[in-house]
Amino acid sequence: MPASDNNTARTEPAAASFSTWIIPGFFIAMVGVAAALYSVKEWIAFIFFMLSALIGAVGAWYAYKEKDIFAAVVSGAATLAIIVFLALWKWGASTPSLSAPSHELSPGSASEDTAAAAPAPLPPWLYGAPAPLGERFVGRERELAELDAAWASAISGEPFRPPAGPGRPPAGPDRLPAGPDRLPAGPGHQPAGPGRDPAPGGFPASPVRTVGIIAWGGFGKSTLARQWLWRRFEKIDGDIVIPGAAANAAPGTIPATSGDSAAANADSPAASPVSPAANAASADALFWYDFQEGKGADAFAEALLRYVTDTPDFTLDASLKDTSRRLEVLRRTLAGRRYLMVLDGLEVEQDASGGEGLGRMNTPFLREFLRAHTAGLFGKGLILITSRLPLKDLDDFSGPYHAIDLESQPLQDEEVALLLKKEGVRELPEQALGELIDISGRQPLALKTLAGILARHNGGSAIGWRRFDDEAFVAPPGREGERQLWRVLDWTDRLLEAPERRLMTVIGHFREPVPIDWLYHLLAPAEAPVLTPRSAPELPPEWAERELSEEQKKNLLVNLGIAQAPFYPPTELVLPGPELSGPRLRQALDTLTGLQLLRREPQGDQGQGYSAHGLIRAHFRRPCAAGGGVAKPASHQTGQEPNTAPCAHGLTAARIHLRLYRLYTAVIPSKWRPDGMAGLRPLYEAVYHGAKAGRHEEALLEVYVERILRGTGHDGNYSTKKLGAFESDLAAIRHLFDQPWDRPSARLKSNHQAWLLAVAAFSLRALGRPRAALAPMRASVAMAEKQEDWGEAARRASNLSELALTLGDVARAVADGARAVIFADKNEAWDMRMIMRTTHADALAQGGEEEKARQLFVEAEEIQKERQPQYPRLYSLQGFQYADLLLAAAERGAWRAWLGGEGNAGYPDGEAPGGTLDVAAGTARDGAWDDAPDKTPKGQGEGKLAGAGWEALIAQCEAVSERISAELQRRKDLPTASLLDIGLNHLTLARAGLYRALLAAGAAADSPARGRAPAPPAVRLPEGLAAPMAAAVDKLRESGRTDILPQGLLTRAWFRAVAGDRAGAKADLAEAWRIADGGDMGLYRADILLTRARLFFREEPAAARQDLAEARRLIDQYGYHRRDRELAMAEAVMGVGPMAAD
Repeated sequence: MPASDNNTARTEPAAASFSTWIIPGFFIAMVGVAAALYSVKEWIAFIFFMLSALIGAVGAWYAYKEKDIFAAVVSGAATLAIIVFLALWKWGASTPSLSAPSHELSPGSASEDTAAAAPAPLPPWLYGAPAPLGERFVGRERELAELDAAWASAISGEPFRPPAGPGRPPAGPDRLPAGPDRLPAGPGHQPAGPGRDPAPGGFPASPVRTVGIIAWGGFGKSTLARQWLWRRFEKIDGDIVIPGAAANAAPGTIPATSGDSAAANADSPAASPVSPAANAASADALFWYDFQEGKGADAFAEALLRYVTDTPDFTLDASLKDTSRRLEVLRRTLAGRRYLMVLDGLEVEQDASGGEGLGRMNTPFLREFLRAHTAGLFGKGLILITSRLPLKDLDDFSGPYHAIDLESQPLQDEEVALLLKKEGVRELPEQALGELIDISGRQPLALKTLAGILARHNGGSAIGWRRFDDEAFVAPPGREGERQLWRVLDWTDRLLEAPERRLMTVIGHFREPVPIDWLYHLLAPAEAPVLTPRSAPELPPEWAERELSEEQKKNLLVNLGIAQAPFYPPTELVLPGPELSGPRLRQALDTLTGLQLLRREPQGDQGQGYSAHGLIRAHFRRPCAAGGGVAKPASHQTGQEPNTAPCAHGLTAARIHLRLYRLYTAVIPSKWRPDGMAGLRPLYEAVYHGAKAGRHEEALLEVYVERILRGTGHDGNYSTKKLGAFESDLAAIRHLFDQPWDRPSARLKSNHQAWLLAVAAFSLRALGRPRAALAPMRASVAMAEKQEDWGEAARRASNLSELALTLGDVARAVADGARAVIFADKNEAWDMRMIMRTTHADALAQGGEEEKARQLFVEAEEIQKERQPQYPRLYSLQGFQYADLLLAAAERGAWRAWLGGEGNAGYPDGEAPGGTLDVAAGTARDGAWDDAPDKTPKGQGEGKLAGAGWEALIAQCEAVSERISAELQRRKDLPTASLLDIGLNHLTLARAGLYRALLAAGAAADSPARGRAPAPPAVRLPEGLAAPMAAAVDKLRESGRTDILPQGLLTRAWFRAVAGDRAGAKADLAEAWRIADGGDMGLYRADILLTRARLFFREEPAAARQDLAEARRLIDQYGYHRRDRELAMAEAVMGVGPMAAD
């Protein structure tokens, strides 16, 4: 028996050893399976690795339990290794970030981590794109090769190296400067070397991200862009490169014509093979947008955001009316994509007035979108722009932007001959070729039009072409650069039959592709869809029994929001003159399409549409004689294009526009008040045609006010408040002016003229174009004063004062503010007297006259308290302005703390520029401003602020915080609380909290030794301060007030810098600068430069001094004396002032 016991004792360790190592065996097997699956399905491999870690942990526990230390150590170490591996795999630097996306754009391109996510391809969006010509395309081989090189550069990130050609040296490494390109950050930070072209003919060492094809109309810009897109992306050796380009194309996509031009031109430079990497990186998002007059930048923004978010029913709303929010959506949705966007005909959104602003974008969104993309903020992609105007907003991007000037690179003689032959000119003697080259100016559109005429009317021969020509032709004013095309178009006037000419005249007055059903209504009513009269909406029961006239009923339905679109019978839609039959109309369309005067375009649910080149439409739109149908030219009137051909019978411009007005108000929109930008588009067109038809009052009141704005009451202004469509509204009401923006149409009533001026000024200002808003605002003030409408005169003079302040004309702002007070006192309304005093006070405060400003604010608050005892303090914008003055001393003290504890340490007392910095000159008590005694103890000198002074300023911040907190609580549940009011209240709270934290740090800081740069104070920011700061900027964005948003961005930049987020602070300053620079906002420019210098002078002393010098120049120029003491303090600390020494 003992033996048996011993045997048992010997065998137990063996069993234990076997059981503790079998689990690690399973662990090893599981790891092997996971490793094998890694290259096949990563997510399955991930699961197996997790199971192996679990098995390893169990094995380690069991070995430890069985006291097999070696097995436990091995199993534990292996398990730990697997866990670390999984952590690095799932959450390491090489994986996409799981954190929420930032709400602010920061410099630099989209992260490679995000790009690794490889989002699914989007179906191509080719609405409005012309059909590619395929083998019929001629020439432009060098330009096509440049576009290939630009695409390869954009997606690879390598420097742009265009193909060598005549007059262009090859781009090589020796011609490329070193260093990264840099996004311009405004005055004081302009790069001098990196990103700049070092020598003529050289190209900067940066990828090209934007290409502009620039030329007058008719040079084939759109055709070139479309042909390159087809050759490069849609057909390469018969293969579709864009995923889904054929099968899943968006509605409106035009298929390529048969034939492969890449193969046909295989020996040409453009057909030379690009790199394998470029071929592999095909576009996974392709967007074409055809800019047309009247569509506006809002329609572009909606279409683009709808495409990149892959949301078919996407519409703009108030949350996306701010440019920065739109850009943030684009940054998130384009990250990781290889995108190509074609912006065709961008000149309609550019400034064509001449001077230094020629070619600048008229809208902030387009300007900032192009600059952000060109700076590389969206990732890897190329934007191709066609325009008749230079891209002024991209002047700073000498590297990432490349321009192709088609006028300087005309078609060669043999290319012209080939083009004519492909378009049907079979007989082309050398002499006739030379003559046609002179006539056409080598313009592709002129050549194609000319060829169509010769093929159809001259048997395809160029011999005898002179019988179509008028050598005495004179180009219309402003069209001299397109003279050749206009001369050839003049041929058509003598060749087209009456139905064709009539049809072209009508289509020329549209601003968009025209579905055939619309043409039936206008020209062939027998073929038009039947229109059924709408039943009148019923009055509510409480009004049904009352005796009301038809006009009263109509106005009541409008006010109740239940009116309906008007109804016009067919007789009021058809144009005067002979009607066409359906077959004759369709024959005319076929003829004009064959002559290439029209092109067919799919219109989705509306079927086939017809469009014409803008210059062709302009030619046939020329005003006819008042009699209509008279076979003689109309007399030329100033501002009109001359008419060199007989008018189409029975037609005049006014008659055509009237029918189109009726079409756009009653037939095209099915609802009285349609929703979204797409729904409003016909109504914007109706305003245009109504004005052209002389129906200014009707277009203003019945279309713009009642249907687009949906009234002007508290629940009105739909287009601007709900959609943020300031740009589209402005484009529509432009046509109600005889001279934008200071002379409304004389056809409008005087009170409506004054209102329209105020609306235009408000919209221009909201869009960040304050200088353009000056003219309508001044005109509206003068008109109200002349009419002795003192309330309106006061309101508009107040707006004018605020505008002058934004632009940097402080003296004018003070004068206009004083006028507003005078007008308000004549009006005698208490609220007007209160508001105008605050406007005047704010202007005085910015000019440094704080005592006068204080007196006016006290007067205003007394009026408020007397008339509304339940609201004893100023609120809304007026409360914000008063709080800004109450915090002025605390702000100076906070900057003193940030610059280095006691401020001007290191300099003799009293020697700092500006002398004493009396930041404790006043304290706020119960809404009043009382002079305080000097808090500086004897012996400490004027340049120092003692503890009692810091405490006084801290108490001032607390008083303002209490004031605003009470106001926020009062207005918390009010339905009338505006986004602007909420944003301003939160901004004041954030400022007071930030200043208090800095003042507390300043009170605790030691003075630095003489000659030592002051260190930043140790600031303890309150935990709850981030919330009002974020809410302030968010609500100001949502309000759409671009003219106020920079105030929130400046405060947040300071807040972020104090919190250690220097990148965020710089991003806020960069955004504020873009707004200020784009809107010519002078005081904001000075504030941004001064703020940037003070925030970053420790890291970038040279740049800070440069910023400070420019801020000094602007502050002196504008009379912005509020900043005098802050500027002097900063100059002393940074060694810029007259008493400073390095």
